[in-house]
Amino acid sequence: MTKHTIGAVLKALRLEKYGDSAGTADFEYDIRTIYDIQPWAYWYLERQRAGQLDQERLVLVCQIYDLTPESFAQLQVAPDLSAAVHAHTEAIRAHQQWQHRRERLAWPDSAMTAAQLTDPTTRPEATHRPEDILRYVRLASRWTVAHMAAYFELPDLLYWQMEVGLIPLSDEIDQWLCTLLNTDDLTTFTQTPDLDQLMRFALQQSTHQQID
Repeated sequence: MTKHTIGAVLKALRLEKYGDSAGTADFEYDIRTIYDIQPWAYWYLERQRAGQLDQERLVLVCQIYDLTPESFAQLQVAPDLSAAVHAHTEAIRAHQQWQHRRERLAWPDSAMTAAQLTDPTTRPEATHRPEDILRYVRLASRWTVAHMAAYFELPDLLYWQMEVGLIPLSDEIDQWLCTLLNTDDLTTFTQTPDLDQLMRFALQQSTHQQID
């Protein structure tokens, strides 16, 4: 089985992404500003005739080209390296387009949906619900449903169902809200007559970053 050298794989990836010598300046600018790598250090890697990278450099290369260690290894043994690199690039592009469409998807207003679904007799002592607090944080952070779902590693629909109250908040999200708002439980927030004022104050005082 033919195994392409590290340099051959890196060169094929670079040419696929940036083109020939005309794209060299753009490439060097990107690796210097985005990845904080000196161009000479990358060119050294591309000249490598060895068949294996150490772990630290492999992680770096994977970041630059949206690879995993497994996919890099697959490229090294691809019968047609150029075709394999092109297929990888097209797959990344298709995923990015799908992600863009996903983030732009207009979900129904969760507050209106929740109001239509809520039975006021279920929790008469509560002015607000935990999902109202979650929704407030999302909107205050200017994040979409897709962003929040990705943050908690949940399917979009599952997260949205939590935000409208169709299913309870997960323990992870409940604890995350408590940590964010510096409270042992959310009772103070669910029973406050002025959620907006209390949330504004709590988020301003929070020592925890809302969303990375």
